[in-house]
Amino acid sequence: MTAPFTGDAPASPAQQRLWLVHQQGPRGVEFSFPYRFDVHGPCRTDRLTDAFAAVVARHTPLRTTFALDGDVLVQRVHAPGSAFCVRRTVRDAAEAGEWIADEVGTPFDLASDWPIRVRVYEIGPAECVVLLNVHHIATDGVSMRILMDEVAAFYRGDEPAPIGLPYARRRFDDRTPEPAAVEYWREVVADAPEAVRLPTARPVERRSFSGRWADRDVPADRVAGLERLAASAGASLYSALFGLLAIALTRRTGTADVVLGVPFAGRAAGEENLIGFFVNLLPVRFRVNEAGTFEDLCASAGEVVTGALEHSHLPLDRVLTESGVRPGGLNPLLDVTLTEEDTPRLELAGLRVETRELRLDVARYHLAFDYRRTAGGLRFEVSYAKDQLDRADVTAVLDDLVALIEAATDDPGARPAALPATGPVSVLHDPDPVAVPDSLETCWRAVLANHFDAVAVMDRAGSVTFGELDALSRVLAARLGSVAGQQVAVLCTRSRDFPVAVLGVLRAGATPMLLDAAQPEARLAALTGNLATVCSAGLARDGAVVVPADGNAPDVWAGRPADGLAYAIYTSGSIGTPKCVGVTDRGLSMLLANLSALGLCGPGQRLALNASFGFDASVQQWVRLFGGSTIVVLDEDTRLDPVDLVERLVSDRVTELDISPRHLEAVLDVLLSRFAGSRARLRLLIGGEAIPPGLWARLRAADTVVAWNMYGPTETAVDATVYPLALSPDPTIGLPLPGVRAYVLDAWLRPVPPGTPGTLYLAGPGLARGYLGAPGRTATAFVPDPLACDGSRMYDTGDRVRLRADGCLEYLGRLDGQVKVSGFRVERAEVEHAVLAQPGVTACAVLLDDEGSDPALHLYVVCAPDIPAVLPGRLRAVLPSQMVPSRITRVERIPLTARGKLDRARLTAAPEPVADPIAEPAAPQESGATEVIAAVWRTVLGRTDIRPEDDFFSLGGHSLLAIRVIARLHKDMDLKLPISTVFDYPVLQDLADHVEQQVRARA
Repeated sequence: MTAPFTGDAPASPAQQRLWLVHQQGPRGVEFSFPYRFDVHGPCRTDRLTDAFAAVVARHTPLRTTFALDGDVLVQRVHAPGSAFCVRRTVRDAAEAGEWIADEVGTPFDLASDWPIRVRVYEIGPAECVVLLNVHHIATDGVSMRILMDEVAAFYRGDEPAPIGLPYARRRFDDRTPEPAAVEYWREVVADAPEAVRLPTARPVERRSFSGRWADRDVPADRVAGLERLAASAGASLYSALFGLLAIALTRRTGTADVVLGVPFAGRAAGEENLIGFFVNLLPVRFRVNEAGTFEDLCASAGEVVTGALEHSHLPLDRVLTESGVRPGGLNPLLDVTLTEEDTPRLELAGLRVETRELRLDVARYHLAFDYRRTAGGLRFEVSYAKDQLDRADVTAVLDDLVALIEAATDDPGARPAALPATGPVSVLHDPDPVAVPDSLETCWRAVLANHFDAVAVMDRAGSVTFGELDALSRVLAARLGSVAGQQVAVLCTRSRDFPVAVLGVLRAGATPMLLDAAQPEARLAALTGNLATVCSAGLARDGAVVVPADGNAPDVWAGRPADGLAYAIYTSGSIGTPKCVGVTDRGLSMLLANLSALGLCGPGQRLALNASFGFDASVQQWVRLFGGSTIVVLDEDTRLDPVDLVERLVSDRVTELDISPRHLEAVLDVLLSRFAGSRARLRLLIGGEAIPPGLWARLRAADTVVAWNMYGPTETAVDATVYPLALSPDPTIGLPLPGVRAYVLDAWLRPVPPGTPGTLYLAGPGLARGYLGAPGRTATAFVPDPLACDGSRMYDTGDRVRLRADGCLEYLGRLDGQVKVSGFRVERAEVEHAVLAQPGVTACAVLLDDEGSDPALHLYVVCAPDIPAVLPGRLRAVLPSQMVPSRITRVERIPLTARGKLDRARLTAAPEPVADPIAEPAAPQESGATEVIAAVWRTVLGRTDIRPEDDFFSLGGHSLLAIRVIARLHKDMDLKLPISTVFDYPVLQDLADHVEQQVRARA
């Protein structure tokens, strides 16, 4: 007989990966698999322990410890022995249970402990309890069956078949992959979503591995029906469950591109009888399509799983490396898994053995769906990370999964797309809308009747009353002549001319087309075409009607149809040409009524007309003239200069400022300083884009302003939802205005469950008529409302939102704001959200730098000089690696367009960034631990530009390279550090400080 193998051998890639993960587990039991066997009958416990010892002698992984030899992880195979087996006499099964509880909580030290423990508790001559505890680094599901079979054979006195070359002597990294397999996995991983995350998952800086469990039983008749469905589709039960779980996750995550970790045997020919860690957990990607039948779904899922199986011999690390994703440790592609479990059965001759799998309160993955066959059918046993998920989150997915199983077995020919979500859905509306005025003329005449001599408009030239404004508008309407039902272009300077022009066009029965006169002449010519035009005297154009400065004319309002257009305004188009949105009189009247109901419009209030006239935010400002408010027109120089703007607010006693977040960030310091100590409180109406968390928090803390978040696209008459910042600690776009219906829908126009991301659709009588002269575009964006019974339409905003637990809507970004980095899709808005949440950051913009061969995120940030050095580490705590910008440029400001939004062209054209530690490489310190560590990083990372403030992982470091760092530090400084040190102190200077502290403690 050949002597059992002993000695050192390189660890297999699978062992390396699990060893890395084990180092990060705080308790050391995260990958323990304990089983309890209650043995009834006269068991020969000495023979049983000998049987276990014989199996351990045959299989090297069961008598292996692990050590670093330089920067190489080796498996150290020990001579056979039986110390891992302990027999103990106990009073009863209860005492045995107490011993077992202690044993199960004892961690494995992979450097010194064999990865198997056997404890036999002898209760009496005819009863004993056996505890088998095995670390995953030595076994997998197939291995456990082999172990049980061989123990049973040795107990009977039989000799199992020879196993051939031991695990430790096999060279897994020498196996040349087939080109087809490499290409297959490249296609799978390319552009794949990195992680499946339930929308309510809480971010954590570091995984704790603490977990809980949720179970759900599926009756035998449903299981049988699902097996028949799978067979008819040429698939397996596993594939059917894979497809249905993908749908359930899609409905809860809002993404139809799902990646699940699927375990494959990972064994080559000749390895069928070996015990060891062979299992190959691979990312299997499924693009969910609910348009077909359940049978179609099962067939598609079967093809995907079978395709992965055919190429499953390629190890996970090789899959990731070949796909351009850095390997090592935990990978978010495998955060959600689906596994068929088979509880090991110990069959001892002449004895009855009951098997109990002992659950540990650990979560090896973010969300692991295990299922096993039971006498009553099938049981799902789901473990989840308790620091990230709540039980309700997990049971909601299980509810959906079971509902899908029931629907599929009831009618395999049904379409999943036709099935609604289970439980509550994200639909918001106010059942009691406000009363809407009959017409704009009615509103205006009411203002004249009550406030004829009150100031209506203020500008640099002075002020005009409502009566004077009415007179000027009558003159303009008379000059326009017969234009009722037509569009009239309005091109005015930032003065009283603009409200005169708008009011004059409206009373002439026409529709004002609102334009920014500062736009290039060629663009203005293209937008106005042959339209009649009203302009200020200083902007005189051929054939245009000039806004009058005085005069008189009859008090006439030309007839306006009930569904007439109150204004037309251009918005950018996704296909390169602008879209002209036509908003009805009723839509504008509804906006006015809602503003009045919220106390945001009325006599005595003074609002700054701050927005560009060609931006729909200006509508929300000038429409308040029809409610009796005074508007203060800010000229271009004033609105763009923070000091001048604030001084104008003070001097003209403005009570309300409508402003975009980026514009507000530019003026906020001056504004808060100027209003400090004042009894007046300025009301800020903020809209146009999402309010960053930092700005939200700062405004809530300010006692001189009252801030409201106003959300709404042009197509819904400016504002659709509102919320006062004081009522929410976190950013929200709030609740719908009266008369507005808000739906969060999926790709099949079904309301999604609360918390699930979806597309925001808006409906109600205030909806725009559509895109003028573009019926195709209108039909695409304005679609039939499936929840209405009157044939009305709803508008697809293209905004991704979710309904929070408090009933408010949370804005998640644009659906079309994705970029690709390292093969993964990234939402720039999400990165910006994370950056703006960091202390010391006041503004930022993230762009994709794709000029080189390796596109990367470029962060432009307004912050203190020391912030860029620490940002990578902070962001790595809250974002996946590919979402951490690889280039950071500190700038003085984020340039804005005339509409108060990001001017990307000017940002990228900035000649030089503000000097900071990121922009200017600093020479490394030439003394102490900093110098040593910098030298190690240069060697390991292959870089020369290493600085004390650099982050190891932002420079391209990963878990496997961290091993080399620890090994080199051990060699160069005679200092032994755990691998977790690099994760805990990723910044070079922090690591150096920690190392010097350890050196001093050792001295």
